[in-house]
Amino acid sequence: MLNGLNGPIKHQVSKLRELQVIMKVAERCNLACSYCYYFFMGDESYKAREPIMREERFDAVADYLRTGVLELGIAKVNIVFHGGEPTLMRPRDFRVLAGKLREALSPLCQLSLGIQTNGYHLSQDWEAALEEFKVSVGVSLDGPAKYNDRHRVTHKGRGSHAKIAATVKRLHQLESEGKISSIGVLSVLGRDAPIEDIFEHFAGDLDFHHIGFLLPDRSWDDPFEEGDSAEAYGDLLIRLFSRWVGSQDVSVREVTKVLRYFQTYEVAGEPPQDVFDKRTHVVVIQSTGEVNCDDSLIAALDWRQSQRSFSVHSSTLSEFVNDVGLVGLDDARASLPAVCTQCRWVKICGGGALENRFSKVRQFDNPSVYCLGLKKYFNHVAEYLVQHGYPADEIDRRLAIQGEREPTFAI
Repeated sequence: MLNGLNGPIKHQVSKLRELQVIMKVAERCNLACSYCYYFFMGDESYKAREPIMREERFDAVADYLRTGVLELGIAKVNIVFHGGEPTLMRPRDFRVLAGKLREALSPLCQLSLGIQTNGYHLSQDWEAALEEFKVSVGVSLDGPAKYNDRHRVTHKGRGSHAKIAATVKRLHQLESEGKISSIGVLSVLGRDAPIEDIFEHFAGDLDFHHIGFLLPDRSWDDPFEEGDSAEAYGDLLIRLFSRWVGSQDVSVREVTKVLRYFQTYEVAGEPPQDVFDKRTHVVVIQSTGEVNCDDSLIAALDWRQSQRSFSVHSSTLSEFVNDVGLVGLDDARASLPAVCTQCRWVKICGGGALENRFSKVRQFDNPSVYCLGLKKYFNHVAEYLVQHGYPADEIDRRLAIQGEREPTFAI
């Protein structure tokens, strides 16, 4: 019996429904964003890796994933080319890699390809490569120049917004011509930048229809700065929701996640698949072929550095997903702290992101550091739905937990 983070592990993974692959084709970046978790949160392992994935590794990566799909019966594989900055790879090398992945996986499963780029330097050759493989594009940006250029700067300290905005315009043209599958923007929530201004810039000035926001990487060992709080981020999400209400043709991930639960989920008393489903995994493949868990867990640096090392050259995907460390993460997602199991919002948040639950003392056996803020936000959305005709008793039914005694929408 394997021992997990919250006691004995009672499962091993024999089948996967879906696999998300974060492929680090570049371990360097042409920007030096001040808050970047990958380069500026204490993990300097990237320095020992190849700056750009070499072509000699492409076959091993493709074979590793193909074998994993066959052994684990994976129905869907989403590959996101990432970094660092993935467009530092030569477009011709990207074409070779993408071609090998498509050849290895497309006959076996549903395959989608995406790229997360800062958009600072996207050449015509890169645009042609994205078109050839119908790659969806995510652009990292933090709003108008006056906000973005405080943090997202070059290594010489110059702002990046102007060049990125030009890239976005070209990408929209490719999208309108059906040459790439979609384009969206990803941003880090910051309390020093008005969320209304950021939303208007993304949806209005830059015409994005798919927007995602990230909470800043923070664990229980990295407390809020003076004047900051979890509740303040809850207020920020509420303001985001209020702004979205006036532009509902725009998809905002943090809004969709909550509303989807009330729109599509039918069976009372069971958690949504996308929160607790152990049949979905994230795997990070580094430029060297090293295999790791989701690098958002760099916020839990002590734990991450204690984990066993894997490689596409000397292990299998099945061995990786069944390693005690990764199985322990699954157990942590499902075996929540008591305070979470008795919270009416648990079916939506699932206890929060694991990196936000970590502490050196209790590992992942904590609620999210953003717990109070998330509750505040979820409560606001539920109250909005009721005020606009959604049956309150249906919300109660969908949120009901065993032995619940707290009143509706209590936070």
